[in-house]
Amino acid sequence: YPGINKVLQAGGRLIRSEQDHGTIVLVDDRFLQRKYQQLLPSEWIQFTII
Repeated sequence: YPGINKVLQAGGRLIRSEQDHGTIVLVDDRFLQRKYQQLLPSEWIQFTII
């Protein structure tokens, strides 16, 4: 799973406290695959495909 660590690190930089809000945009079809979704934090599971 190339790059998944960098994706998780970037997401962690977005939200630093409970008052922070942000949007994480994953622009790659591989993130629609179950094997990749299982590697993402549970908070990211409610997503919208645009």
